[in-house]
Amino acid sequence: MQESKALFQEFEFRTPTDFQITEVNGIPLPEEYLTFMHKHNGGEGCIGKNLYVHLYPLEKLIKINTGYEINTYFPDCCIFGTNLGGDLYGFDRNGHYFSIDACSTDTEDMLFFGNTLMEFLQEYDTYMGEF
Repeated sequence: MQESKALFQEFEFRTPTDFQITEVNGIPLPEEYLTFMHKHNGGEGCIGKNLYVHLYPLEKLIKINTGYEINTYFPDCCIFGTNLGGDLYGFDRNGHYFSIDACSTDTEDMLFFGNTLMEFLQEYDTYMGEF
């Protein structure tokens, strides 16, 4: 996975982690996502020109997904972050990354952007720049 320095110019990473987790809600975590997270364990800040992201640390994924009742409303999904403004970021069982309003309970409200974390961040940043 290629990380763009320009994409993360204003993003504050956490410290690396060796926390071991392979799935949430029975959904396997994508290998490229785990590689990125073991290196950075999430963080917070602006990504690109148009996107604000808070990536949850690996050790909080189960608690956050349980708290949002993701398994109830989106049983084939895992939430991994937010914009701290009402949108959640996640991926589905097939590795498709998406954004969804935290108040939604309908899969039709999901906006899909990419099949890797980097694709998601880059494509979603571009999409947000259109507004």
